[in-house]
Amino acid sequence: MNGVVLCMTKTNKILIILVILLVIVQGGLLFFVLGLKSYQSLGQHRSLYVSKSFYDDAFSLAGDGFEIQDGEVVAVVVPHHLFVKDRIATLFRTLEKSDFDTIVMVGPDHLNDARYEIVTSGYDWQTPYGQLKGDPKLVEKFLDSGLVSTNEAAMAEEFSISGLTPFVQKTWPRARFVPIIMANYVTPGKLDEVIDFISKNVGRKTLFIASVDFSHYRSAMEAEAQDEQSIAVIQSFDLEKVFDLDVDSPQSIYTILKLAENFGATSTELLSHTNTGLIQPENPELAVTHNIFIFTK
Repeated sequence: MNGVVLCMTKTNKILIILVILLVIVQGGLLFFVLGLKSYQSLGQHRSLYVSKSFYDDAFSLAGDGFEIQDGEVVAVVVPHHLFVKDRIATLFRTLEKSDFDTIVMVGPDHLNDARYEIVTSGYDWQTPYGQLKGDPKLVEKFLDSGLVSTNEAAMAEEFSISGLTPFVQKTWPRARFVPIIMANYVTPGKLDEVIDFISKNVGRKTLFIASVDFSHYRSAMEAEAQDEQSIAVIQSFDLEKVFDLDVDSPQSIYTILKLAENFGATSTELLSHTNTGLIQPENPELAVTHNIFIFTK
């Protein structure tokens, strides 16, 4: 009899242990699933440089900003090549008087290693000026649309985004930030779907930024000729010719032009043009060019 009772006791203990393990496993799976759903609030990226002095120096060179025509700015094109950090800072100094709730930044997936056409992130970004907040609600809705994907490792490595996050945080410390990187093979049809989603799901107090460098590794004079074409296409909103331009992300230029149009931009202005082949004549065959545009309504 005692043997039977002892056997049942052992059996009960085993059953209890199994039940506990099952609960733990189920709870872990539930946490994992929920974590996937709201992952955006669980992580953080870092800006390309964490040295505050690097960006402080850029802003100290910016002066009072560019002189621009009257009008409400809705979109900009800015380089991410920090060789011209002073020009980048000058643009942000120019825009700091404008009040934006959301900053949507599009740029290239330089290495095309994200494994997806279009990638976004709801993570916050740690910068020398504090934490730039992501927009997990908007990003989650974006992901639910099936138009974009996530790859946080690729996003963290993409300097077209991380290099500019301190400028954004210093200029609009309370704004929400939505980064988007694009492979160089995304078609206009897919971009149109993404542009339509963004246009319908962001507020009017949104600034659209295309983080784009222009001609790469040509001679200084060749780069100048290529930029003449790029500037003409952008200023005329000639969408059919965008994908022929010598820029590191035609997809980003196409996106920013259509978003600017959708949000009422009627005017574009070239604020700055630089060419490393002219600035550093000792390397004339390795020119990189940069153009800064604003779009206003």
